[in-house]
Amino acid sequence: MSFWQFLQLNWSELLLLVRQHVVLVFIAILVAVIIGVPTGIALTRYRSLRGPVLGLANVMQTIPSLALFGFLIPLPFIGGIGSRTALVALVLYSLLPIIRNTVTGILGVEPSVREAAVAMGMTDGQVLRQVELPLAMGVIVTGIRVATVIAVGVTTIAAAVGAGGLGVYIFRGLRQYDNNLLLAGALSAALLALAADFFLGLVERRFSFEARQKSGRAVKLVLAAGALLLLLGGFALWSSSIRADVVIGSKDFTESALLAEIVAQML
Repeated sequence: MSFWQFLQLNWSELLLLVRQHVVLVFIAILVAVIIGVPTGIALTRYRSLRGPVLGLANVMQTIPSLALFGFLIPLPFIGGIGSRTALVALVLYSLLPIIRNTVTGILGVEPSVREAAVAMGMTDGQVLRQVELPLAMGVIVTGIRVATVIAVGVTTIAAAVGAGGLGVYIFRGLRQYDNNLLLAGALSAALLALAADFFLGLVERRFSFEARQKSGRAVKLVLAAGALLLLLGGFALWSSSIRADVVIGSKDFTESALLAEIVAQML
């Protein structure tokens, strides 16, 4: 069977896996941004915390992804088989570039600009909202862009803990020596990463331009984008089918997978 014939026969399943992959990445990045950006802002105000927090985030990046998934499975509340474990791991992997770029972007604002804002009578909160964040937004979006591309790649490993996504095709192709499965999973993941990088690159350039032109407008765009992300995240959580009331786990070979599928269909 050619690769094109494979896609014609399995396009519906491939689209389902792409959807699962996108939902996992989207929710993980949304949570990482909600945690990482305020943390980065706090680190610019409390220098004593900067070293320990960034050091901990660096340590999380050095742990191999498969080892982190395995470590999280037996933990109560956040572990187990399924998407919850994958989301926790993806958030941990995504925090470092977001926190680091937030710190770098805010600290990279010219001291003279900050001093001029203080001399005009602005409070620390006003300086942050109206001066520092608009000027640093391009760098912050760069961190989100890097974290998103990393998350798209790491999410392929999430299939090993039953979270779905394009890794299902990749692991299945490795087990069955099926190049069509491998290509379908790997090419789709690569295209998702390229698309995310291209789109966020446009957003990054847009925010950088707005910061140079009108800082107030840039802040409004940030708030609007944040509200849109929250709405989309809520809709994704509501409509996603990645959560199951019962999760069936199996060992990583064909016969065990078939037995698990039979049990799942019976349930």
